[in-house]
Amino acid sequence: MSLRKKINFNNLYYFHVIAQEGSLAKATKFLDVSQPTLSQQLKHLENQLGIELFIRKGRSLQLSHEGSIIFEHTKKIFSMASVMLEDLQRSKEVKKNKMSGPPENLADNHQ
Repeated sequence: MSLRKKINFNNLYYFHVIAQEGSLAKATKFLDVSQPTLSQQLKHLENQLGIELFIRKGRSLQLSHEGSIIFEHTKKIFSMASVMLEDLQRSKEVKKNKMSGPPENLADNHQ
């Protein structure tokens, strides 16, 4: 895969939720999107990456080998995104409370 290839992070997040929830039906409820939309976005990501992310057995989905690798990475990516948003929220609260100076090394708390 070329390093120049762009990844659509919305599609990557959809993949992450499908893998986390274990099914398209549960993921559609979590994401509040239709199943055809979710299936289309997943297919787009698979085409973009040139791999199958899931092994489809009837209605059940099982992560492929490559899908498992990507899921391990998306766990880290979206966990860090969550930490970033929490840090931003704390920073806003500090400003709101009119404390002077920048927040104390928020990033250091998460290494």
